[in-house]
Amino acid sequence: RRAAHFLEFSALGFFTSLMVNTIYPDLSKRILIPLVCGILYAVIDEVHQIFVPGRACEFVDILIDTLGVSVGILISIAIFAIIKRFLSKKERKSY
Repeated sequence: RRAAHFLEFSALGFFTSLMVNTIYPDLSKRILIPLVCGILYAVIDEVHQIFVPGRACEFVDILIDTLGVSVGILISIAIFAIIKRFLSKKERKSY
């Protein structure tokens, strides 16, 4: 169950980072905005479980979700760095 949460939140971090990248080219915003959104979503997800019978709000789950968001953001940034490097090499070769 926790691995599934990790993967789901990794996807959330990845796609949120992609979206933010189209709006803000600044690296700090590309990290902070998805991270804050992911943490807020993790907290809201855990708090709503208080009201579901048989479920509990656990701080460890928030940490796992936050780690997942962070990994997704890092993967997104790495992919953009690779693409940027590839395009700059291709651009230099065309001259």
